[in-house]
This record gives sequence, structure tokens and C-alpha cells, in this order.
Amino acid sequence: GLPEVLSSASMADGWVYHERQESALCGQHCLNNLLQGTYFSPGDLADIAAEMDRLERQMMLEMGDATPEALKFLAEDSGNVDESGNFSIQVLKRALERSHELVLDHVGATSLEGQDLLSHDAFICNKSNHWFTVRKLYGLYWNLNSMLERPEKVSDFYLSAFLMQLQADGYDVFIVSPGANLPDPPHGGPEAGMGAASCFHTVSSLSRSGSTAGSSTAAAGEQKDPWAMAGEGQRLAPAQDADYDENLELAISLSLAQPSHGRAPVSMRPEPGAGEASTRIQARIPSAGDGGPPKRVTRRFHPDEPAAVLFIWIEEQLDQSRRRPFRLSFSTQIFDKADLLATGESLTALGLVPSAAVTAQFS
Repeated sequence: GLPEVLSSASMADGWVYHERQESALCGQHCLNNLLQGTYFSPGDLADIAAEMDRLERQMMLEMGDATPEALKFLAEDSGNVDESGNFSIQVLKRALERSHELVLDHVGATSLEGQDLLSHDAFICNKSNHWFTVRKLYGLYWNLNSMLERPEKVSDFYLSAFLMQLQADGYDVFIVSPGANLPDPPHGGPEAGMGAASCFHTVSSLSRSGSTAGSSTAAAGEQKDPWAMAGEGQRLAPAQDADYDENLELAISLSLAQPSHGRAPVSMRPEPGAGEASTRIQARIPSAGDGGPPKRVTRRFHPDEPAAVLFIWIEEQLDQSRRRPFRLSFSTQIFDKADLLATGESLTALGLVPSAAVTAQFS
């Protein structure tokens, strides 16, 4: 990663790479803006999506190719990329893990407040099918949303309020780690051959333009979702110089507007109806120690449901005599019920969409 403090001269001479939105390829733009160059093409991500589709297909067929769930799965299109080029979170995670050994850690609303955000170099934000990056370059944070005309500075003081406002507007926030694995922007900008010349901006030109995220207008609620008009390239605020009093007013108003952290009891909603967004979860429940085959169950959930509902669902499948603590494993992750209840993280935030297979692990 880049050093925390650079001279004013080197900062002014530095380049910031910023791809702008094309079609529905914001996932690709998000990754390239994070890595500061043309590291991924749509074809690269499509290959990863196809690989993951094959793995999901194999997993489903292992549970039986004549089940209603398997027949429905086989009839559906890819769950990892759609016809418009929107890629799933699993694809983006796999791409970053393979290319730079980077990990995306989801941050819940409660834990975001307790984070030392300034100790992290990059964040990825997601709502529905839109992805964008916030990254520290030359000691400054930059909003590299592909819907913006140019990168916008996010002051250290405003960073927490900025991310909390995004969460309040329905965005999931992920910390990118380790920061040391993030490549530096290409030296020489366009001459480095790492992207089109139109994607490169000098820090000095961005400073002159006054591109800064945040304003008291946005804090007042005139535009609740900063990217609600994404197709029209809306910004969080008009381009203008950052002002300390204005940012202070915004941070205070956002802090006062944060919802209570008390969480309502988790309950399982009815399965999504026809045409509703859904994610299909398969659960493998080991036998009771009698040597019998594991029990396999499948159910559809709403993607925004708290992931803790999976524990409620599996508990319903157990005999009274087997009601003892268990954890859930998914890929290389282990989920604990108490942790999921505390964070309230959704199935989408944990990457359990559009389908996933979990295994109950009893203590």
C-alpha cells in the first residue's frame, strides 16, 4: 500500500484511476477502481461466474437430480452473473482472493461505529446490483463510485459519517484487507498502460475541481440515497470545497439520526412468492450418531432476511432430543448463532445468495 504521509509535491503529481459506469458492469469497475488499473475484464469475471455455477450445479446434483429443487435449479439461468453483466458477491470475492489475496469483511451497523475506520485502506459498498469502492490514496480517502464524473475526496473526519449514511440508506459495507496487498496506482498514469487515458486524474486537478463528498444538504435528507438516481450520474453532493463547519454539522446530524441498536427478535418469514427475489439454501444435518445418512433439507428465503433465521429453520428439523448447540459451516466460513443475532447480518451480506449449501456442526 501507499505510505500514510507523502510530500505535497508527490501528492500533486500522483494519479488516481477511476473507471466510469458502462452498462451494468459496476462490479468490474468497482474491482478495477479498488486495484487502480485494468486488472479485470468482463470475460475474466464471467469465467469465475461459470466456474462457480459448475460447483453449485455439482453440489445440487449430489443431493439428487430428480428432486423438485434440482429440477428448478437446472432450469434457471446463472445465479452468479445475469444477462446485463451484474456479478454476484461470490464472484467479486473470489476474484480478489485469487488476484491479490484480499478478503472482504462485512461490517454490521453496530460494529461500524466501533471500528477504527482510519486504520483501513479501502471499503467496498453494495446495494442491490451496484458496487463501488472507497480507497485511501496518497494519504486521502477517495470515493471511486463509477457513477461519479470524477473521484471525490472523503475527509478523515467525514469518513465514518459517510459510511454510516450509506448503511442507513440500505448499503452493505465491506472492509478490504489486508491493505498491504493493495497495489499502488500506476506510476506515470496513462503512460503505464493500465487503462484508458480518460480514467486517470491527477490529485492536483481533483483538488482544484473541489470534488468532495458530503454536504449539509445531503444530511438534511433531500436525497436519502446518494445513488438513487444512479442512471443519471447523481452525486452525494454538488462539487464544492470541503468546509470544516459544514462537515461538523453533517457528522453531528448523522450521529443523532442513527437508529437504536436494540434488535427485534428474529423470526422466519414465509417463503418468497413466485416472482419475488429469493435465495435457495440447502442444509446438511448429520445423523444422530446412529450411522444413518445425513438429513438434507432445502428452503427459499428472502435475501434480506437475517442470517440467524437459518438456525431457527434447522432447529425446526431436529428431534427434541437433539436440540443442542450447533454452528453452521459455509465454504471456509463458520457461523455462530449468537454472533449472527448480535450483528443482524443478512443472507446477502454473508454471500448466501442466490443459493448456498450449509452444514450443521454439533458441539
